[in-house]
Amino acid sequence: MKNFFMKVYQKIMAVAVYFLPWREPTVYKGVGMIRMLPAVMRQANIKRVLIVTDQGIRASGILHKVLAELNVTYVVFDHVEPNPDEETVKKIRTQYVSFGAEGLIGLGGGSVIDATKVVAALVNQPQKEAEDLKGLLKVRGRTAYTVMIPTTAGTGSEVTLAAVISSKRKRKKYTIMDTKLIPDAAILAPELLASLPKRLTAETGMDALTHAVESFISGTRTKQTKKDGVRAVKLIHEYLNRSYDIPDDLKARFGMLEASYYAGRAFTRAYVGNIHAMSHALTAFYGSPHGRTNALILPIVLRIYGESVHPELAELADAIDLTDVSASNEEKALAFTRWVEGMNDRFEIPRSVPEIADQDLDALISHAYKEANPMYPVPVIFSKEDFREAFLKVKG
Repeated sequence: MKNFFMKVYQKIMAVAVYFLPWREPTVYKGVGMIRMLPAVMRQANIKRVLIVTDQGIRASGILHKVLAELNVTYVVFDHVEPNPDEETVKKIRTQYVSFGAEGLIGLGGGSVIDATKVVAALVNQPQKEAEDLKGLLKVRGRTAYTVMIPTTAGTGSEVTLAAVISSKRKRKKYTIMDTKLIPDAAILAPELLASLPKRLTAETGMDALTHAVESFISGTRTKQTKKDGVRAVKLIHEYLNRSYDIPDDLKARFGMLEASYYAGRAFTRAYVGNIHAMSHALTAFYGSPHGRTNALILPIVLRIYGESVHPELAELADAIDLTDVSASNEEKALAFTRWVEGMNDRFEIPRSVPEIADQDLDALISHAYKEANPMYPVPVIFSKEDFREAFLKVKG
């Protein structure tokens, strides 16, 4: 009976979400598009801007390239960590207010962009903290103007309504979802990814694949989200290996930026699912890299879902020509899952997380269960015992 009411809730939410005030960022994409940044600032009448980034971006020289294009007064916050902590969000907001900034530029991967989005939501709500916004549609009032410049191809956060924040002190992660978090503008410049290390290229690329797959098997998928999901999977199939093998192949880098964008656009309406719920629990407890954790959980959960996702996985297998068209849906679905496992193996992404401690298992299960239910429109609603089985498989 509980599962029935969860499904009803998800259907009601799917209808309600359809009527939300959706927007999409203005996107500037292609080699050299970073030169559009002054025009973007001018158009938005932004004269003082806070740039949010991390130490890796500063060390790589990417920050210098962006600063060379700016024609406004700026200040830089460059201490965003992987899985951004709520305390970091507080520090960025404080700097934004003290500097008198009029907008934000998020320059980095998903962690940087997520932190930037949450700060944009908080600057006009001084009585609120990040955790006050967790869940759906908790952002009030006007958000600060944001421009996102992704330097990885994975999260698609530059187009999504979601941001994920951690609390290291409380050992938890929470998701904030609101259409007001969707950025105002995004610049997809593949040359900024040319120095991305192989490990990050692989893990963020598999993160994008997870987004595409979870949105494609979602119970609230639409024709458009399915189209975006297929497009993302095809681009990943074509360009992820090339990006990994030839880092300065800008065509491949651009292909992966587009894959990340389309996968992000798909899941911002169709949502993610149990894979992300489990991944967030593991990263909250152990600081595991988000993309890597998604990648290793993906095939495990697809196998648990079984025949409930065979038709959808068969469609994806057909889209990238994994089997003969005459194969059964089950054969095609298995081929797709094996392809995911093969990609993980090629990129040396582990098949398990042996550091999962027995004493943490109940808390991990609770974390994942509370995140997934009833919000995520998954093909199979996991009970706590289902999550236990899944976590034990992940532990190996």
